[in-house]
Amino acid sequence: MTVLNSIYHQVRVRLLARTCFLFHLPIKFLVGLMLLSGCAYHNIPMPDLSEAREGDLILSFNGTPESWLFVQISKLPEHRNYPPYSHVEILLKNDKEQWEIAGIANSSVRRRRLKSVLPYFRQVAIVRPSNNPEAQERFVRKAKKWLATPEIRDAGFVYTFEDIPNKTDAFYCVSFVNELHRQCGLDVPMPAYDPWPNLVLSHINRLSHLPQSRTINAPISVFDLPEHQVIATWTNPHTNKQQMQLDRVVMQILFQWYDQGWQLIQSNQIGLLLKISDFPEELHAIAKLRVSLQGFVREVHQCWARLKRRGQLQEDIPQADSQQMQNICLKYRDKYFQFVGQVATGSAVDRDVMRQSLLPVSNTESK
Repeated sequence: MTVLNSIYHQVRVRLLARTCFLFHLPIKFLVGLMLLSGCAYHNIPMPDLSEAREGDLILSFNGTPESWLFVQISKLPEHRNYPPYSHVEILLKNDKEQWEIAGIANSSVRRRRLKSVLPYFRQVAIVRPSNNPEAQERFVRKAKKWLATPEIRDAGFVYTFEDIPNKTDAFYCVSFVNELHRQCGLDVPMPAYDPWPNLVLSHINRLSHLPQSRTINAPISVFDLPEHQVIATWTNPHTNKQQMQLDRVVMQILFQWYDQGWQLIQSNQIGLLLKISDFPEELHAIAKLRVSLQGFVREVHQCWARLKRRGQLQEDIPQADSQQMQNICLKYRDKYFQFVGQVATGSAVDRDVMRQSLLPVSNTESK
């Protein structure tokens, strides 16, 4: 089998080399493929898990624009000093005593090696909701039993991000962890709360056919539990912090525009993809909104990169209140946004404080 694998690998390499030669692809393309395949991350350091236990929660942040958007939507004033985390799973060990994480990933229930997924995270926190070893052991047994159950493994995804008690046929990351706690007779580690009012969330709720007054559940609410313990934190050493800051700033500007009466336009570029996918028809508008968001952020990134190459940037680290950053985003506003006239009410100062409370990726080293 080893010989066959070696031959197969050699054939793949030769075919790729010939393809690159035929199409005159630059060497950078090969380097990019190596990076995408994870070759550059083989030596990525692991978090210090010497104090971790099975059943601890692993909060993560991947730094995408959608992640920043979710963090902003889910933060309350009392969360202003919390690091940004937008995803949660459960820390477990496999039969070989290797650390794994389990929960919702890529819209389905999955169990994955921690080492293999770390490259895709920008920062991580290992959190223990309460110090009750007996309850945590019971939780771990139930989690492993759940993950071996076909009905749970085949569960769908809750695209509306609702945590509905006793719902076991579909989940999102928080509802999977919360429901598992309920099944064990334990208090949920991420209880529901009323979100900070903002027009972005109102727009999403309206397109999702959800009530404007609905509560939300978010990973960062575990920090509100009085008994919670942060066991370890970890920051990806390969993180491009300038790019992360750029995404953060773009989201801050997006919220400013919503406050001024602008809204994202639904893209019309994915109609066929939606027809052949299993994405719920009633949520097609959200998918189209996401495509517009991604297009807007992509063009801002490209413009920023062009100015950087030309040496025309006025600042190394993008800031939401800089005129150059505002001008870059304004270039693409009419393409991806429309003016609807619904402006924010209440204190503009409070809204600015909330936007500025979006922290950049923590500089805390692994511990």
